[in-house]
Amino acid sequence: MRTSTTPTPRPVVQTMIFILLLLGLLAGTGYAWKALTRSALAHAKKPLAETIAKARPAPGAYASAPLPPSPGQAKFHPSTNLSNTGSQASKLSDVAYGANKVYVAWHEMGTASEVRFRASTNSGASFVNEPSGQVLATIPSGETLFSIAVAASNTAVHVIYSSGASEATAQVSYRSSIDDGATFSSPVVLAGGPGGSPFPDIATDSAGNVQVVFEDRGGTNDIHHRLSTDGGTTFGIAVNISNSADESIRPRIAANGANVGVVWQENDTTAGPPQGEVRFAHSTDNGMSFPPSTNLSNSAGTDSTSPDIGYGNSIHVVWAEGTTVAHRSSGDGGASFAPVSVVDAAAAGDSIRGPRISANGMIVGVVWMIVDSSNVVHGPFLRRSDDDGATLAAEQNLADGIGGVAFDPPAIVAAPGLRIVWPQTATGEAEGAEILFLREISCSVYWVNPVSGSFTTAANWNTGVVPAATDDVCIQVDGTYTVTLTGVRTINSLVVGDSGNAGEQTLHIGAITGAATILTVSGGALNLSSGIINLENLTSTNQSSLIVTSGALTNNGAINVNPGSGGPRAINANLINNGAVNINVNTSFNKTNGVFTNNSALNIAATRTLTMQVGNQTFNQNGGTIDVAGS
Repeated sequence: MRTSTTPTPRPVVQTMIFILLLLGLLAGTGYAWKALTRSALAHAKKPLAETIAKARPAPGAYASAPLPPSPGQAKFHPSTNLSNTGSQASKLSDVAYGANKVYVAWHEMGTASEVRFRASTNSGASFVNEPSGQVLATIPSGETLFSIAVAASNTAVHVIYSSGASEATAQVSYRSSIDDGATFSSPVVLAGGPGGSPFPDIATDSAGNVQVVFEDRGGTNDIHHRLSTDGGTTFGIAVNISNSADESIRPRIAANGANVGVVWQENDTTAGPPQGEVRFAHSTDNGMSFPPSTNLSNSAGTDSTSPDIGYGNSIHVVWAEGTTVAHRSSGDGGASFAPVSVVDAAAAGDSIRGPRISANGMIVGVVWMIVDSSNVVHGPFLRRSDDDGATLAAEQNLADGIGGVAFDPPAIVAAPGLRIVWPQTATGEAEGAEILFLREISCSVYWVNPVSGSFTTAANWNTGVVPAATDDVCIQVDGTYTVTLTGVRTINSLVVGDSGNAGEQTLHIGAITGAATILTVSGGALNLSSGIINLENLTSTNQSSLIVTSGALTNNGAINVNPGSGGPRAINANLINNGAVNINVNTSFNKTNGVFTNNSALNIAATRTLTMQVGNQTFNQNGGTIDVAGS
């Protein structure tokens, strides 16, 4: 039996007057902040509810993400709030990936009905157009925005959205960008037939082909396809690819080189209420032609609805079939499909909502929601595969550990690594729903043996090469050991430890004689519950520093800043502390506009100082304790 997700209110705490005095920099004055003085000690050791008042979560952070220990399940960086619009309704989100870039579009309903957009050029570690995205379209009063879809390849991103007074009159608008979403072309209307197309879809490839599929509600009631071979500058005529006497709706499309797959729901109305079946059509010439479609569901007597398609090493199709999420795959370009497999089975009286699938090489991800007989929404749920869908890891509820409930079905893209977005509301109502983004932890380079050693020894890594600026680095193998870094090194992302690991995994950042040690992480760092990060000089009085330029340094384990042989210590990051930060030597936080959010334990030793040295930094005390023995 599924347990409904209970909305969790955002943290509410009381304001410490002495923090407001000490943190003059919160008002942008640029004064350095010396961590809480002895005169504040009595207040700092009180329970949080007695000492601190309302503090908002760190910008972009709605809550945490589950990090399950089960084999094969996805592990995620903390969720990111992309909309940040408070009491407005954010919904109908979609996500695309291309060349290490992530693009998200959604529907924002406030004083106006808008299509909004945000882009990330570092695989989702951080997003531009803060805090609430750029507006791509404003929907006229009296019209409904039915759907949004995004596709991307290299630096090009393509967005379509459908709006109108009714489904039968819904028009599809198209905008494109060739500069990673910084600027967009003017909107143009793409017609797929004489009728309306409330739920179109779009795909693209590295050759610049753009494929759009349309409904034709109130017209032919078929699925139509249009192709652009010049990156969306012009489109060919609409071609009917379903050619059915039945009603064809809700098409979905995926492209992989010259191969293009389309699925849709076909409703047979000859015997009474519509009986949905899932149809599949496949092109091997970039969508120039499509042979007749085939029936993938063959579910006479059971309604098959809301299909989706993903294209990795194989073609993957999912749909809702009665109370199950059904899946079929083809390894021969759609010539034949494996038998139907069940991804999930809901209880009697429940319904499957919005199943989606994405594939990249051998990685496959399936997401969906369930609405129970009391109309309570559960999920979104995820099952993940590393073997081209042959086996799926155990089901995960992505809402576990994230306050509130899902409002609309999720969207997913396999990057490598999964990227997932959906609207989440703390109240269960549309107002206040925000667009949440999850980025899977994926390691291109990982520590191979549970023994201590040097970060700069190539043999200690699975690749046989010392991690470099573009690498996603994980130190997670079970065991108790220390990885020691000396010198200056830059990597893309870092994960230390794991919530299910045995032992303790430690990253030691420490200077040696004659050289500073500086680790720069360009795309976010995560220290999990079994992880320890030490900043402690070995045989030097030079600097030891950890810099996180984009995203956040999220600590669920321990960060220890220790004296060692002396020298300065600095952390330059947006720090979210859910574990313990122990300041045992004078330490500075040096990130301009940086945010330190403490949800757990911040401990400052006697005679030691924590200083925010650069201007416009913010300290948020959201929970936990501040224990100050220093000054």
